[in-house]
Amino acid sequence: MQDEPTNKPFVHKNEFFRNEFSIEDNVEALTESLCQDGQLGRRARDIYHSLDGALLSLAQLASCHWGCRGGEHIQENLVRRLVNYSLASIRLAKLGLYDESLAMLRSLAELANLLVLFTVNPQTLPEWLELSPKERWEKFRAKSVEARIIETGNLPIVDRDTYRKLCALGVHVSPVSIKTSHQFDGSIHVGGNFSVSAFLLIINELSIVLGAILKLSGHLFALEQPAVELLTKRGAELEGTATSWIRAKNYEEILVEFQSSRSSAN
Repeated sequence: MQDEPTNKPFVHKNEFFRNEFSIEDNVEALTESLCQDGQLGRRARDIYHSLDGALLSLAQLASCHWGCRGGEHIQENLVRRLVNYSLASIRLAKLGLYDESLAMLRSLAELANLLVLFTVNPQTLPEWLELSPKERWEKFRAKSVEARIIETGNLPIVDRDTYRKLCALGVHVSPVSIKTSHQFDGSIHVGGNFSVSAFLLIINELSIVLGAILKLSGHLFALEQPAVELLTKRGAELEGTATSWIRAKNYEEILVEFQSSRSSAN
């Protein structure tokens, strides 16, 4: 027999937006406060601050801060999109919308690997520009980009296992992904909710991707050696804040451990 409707109060339809966005604002304020004062851990604070500087550097590249090369600004627009994906991913995570943040991170991963290919094999950029949409999809989809990077003797920033996990967690719908970060404590959370593990996952994966991008960006833009060295240094510093403890590859296992510890405590 179906349960009777609960008598618990609920917002009216004209109040839903205001109520939900207010909750997300509170989650954002809580996340910012805990991160800044170190309550999410020293590493989380270091990653967050390093991401700020990294995205500043990439935004400067996208806006010709170190000189305008002219032309159609293809590389600049690619980096602009990378920055915007990153900002969207961070903002969604701070609002407690973690699955949605991971969807942005998956898009960022595709673009990051594409930038790697354009850097290690410069002839692929004009090829990418000239192909029809169908041909471009066939030759530059995620799997093809990874293979073409490996052909040059280099490695993609986001390997296949990590990419698949980002797809599974943030984009593709499955029995696992429908509840990955919005049911982490056994309750269903609609809209924004606060999760330490989900926030740490996102900023950690971002630091790995953006650190690697910074290290190659000077070469992608053919900058003078001092600028290349500066960006490489900033990229290495950002990568150095990351940890292997929480990654997309092992996130489901971490959630299981977290839920088990909660059950034992209760």
